Amino acid sequence: MNNTLRIVYLIGNGFDIQVFNYLNKPVNTSYRDFFNFINWKYSKEIESNIIVRRMSEKRNNGVKGWSDFESVLGLMLKEEFEMAGPGINVAHYNEALSRLQFYFSDFLNTIVSTDILEAVNDLSKEVDHNLSNGFRESLPLSTLGYFLQDLTPEERESMKCREKINHHIEIDYTFLNFNYTALFDNYITLDKFNFDPRVYINSENNFHFQKPRRENRKDPVFTKIKTRIFHPHGFQHTPRSMLFGFDNIQQVDESITEVTYGSKAVPDFAKPFLKPYWAENEKYYENYLSAADLFVVFGHSIGETDAYWWKRIMKNLNEEKSELIIYNYAINDTQSEKEQVRDKFLRNTNVEPSQVGDSVKERIFVVNINDERERFAFQIDKEKLKKL
Repeated sequence: MNNTLRIVYLIGNGFDIQVFNYLNKPVNTSYRDFFNFINWKYSKEIESNIIVRRMSEKRNNGVKGWSDFESVLGLMLKEEFEMAGPGINVAHYNEALSRLQFYFSDFLNTIVSTDILEAVNDLSKEVDHNLSNGFRESLPLSTLGYFLQDLTPEERESMKCREKINHHIEIDYTFLNFNYTALFDNYITLDKFNFDPRVYINSENNFHFQKPRRENRKDPVFTKIKTRIFHPHGFQHTPRSMLFGFDNIQQVDESITEVTYGSKAVPDFAKPFLKPYWAENEKYYENYLSAADLFVVFGHSIGETDAYWWKRIMKNLNEEKSELIIYNYAINDTQSEKEQVRDKFLRNTNVEPSQVGDSVKERIFVVNINDERERFAFQIDKEKLKKL
């Protein structure tokens, strides 16, 4: 364990959206564009869909977040639960959500075209080949090896995980891709066009990791790399694998104080919509989460619907086992913006920021980004790839 730095990335829809924006596509994978798609292609079929009807009502009333049908579903179930109790009949909600599941698969298969996949594939290819040491440079390798340089010099120096970063260690990456597409997979996968697994004859080292320093200068550490990618919420090409609903049963029943996902603990009315129950998070991902030295969140709004993951990360932070980096899309790069994001994360773990000690807050780092600002990690514009 001491010879391995374990990093868990949580990738949200923001990654896919930036790809579509960069390629100047008129639509992206947002709920808003999905709503427009089903109104165009399935206008007659959705007339009887109770979730879509509520979305339309919220849109017409100017309600913020009207297109997020998962949040709309949670609100509808909560309203009915408050009126009728746990004996409510949810069959019509389940049927409405199942139809949206297939519509969403059709939507993604329509907009994630071959030219999109080919463009992302080209983005992952090497941008430079350093003949002096055999190591290559590319957008995915920059994300993997240089992302700590997106922090301020003071933040980099304060990180605890830097103590593990030395020559010959293994850097172990687990990617939890919450998108139903494979755009991020296509971007981050290492292959013969951007990576050589056997650079040296007499060493297993095959990866440069940039050790965090207060100064902005290269300090590469020669390491080994291991990667894996999971899709906890399913894939677009297998519609029934795509999980929609909510992560936190307390969104519907606030009387439940202890969050658990065993079959006996989950009320029957909530079971069809509880994503952690069907994804079996604890069974498939707990080993990676509990061992993580560092979590990196990109493309997430840090919302309530993903509260399971924020609470799980918070457990490691409280135990002083891990640190957290949140990439936040923001126009202005201010300390106030960073604190707001940190506090939002804390509140969605059901704690008030004022009740959290400095030892936890100091382990949470926020990187403010936008399309114009240079950065090392998750960059898709080679012209805006930051350089040391």
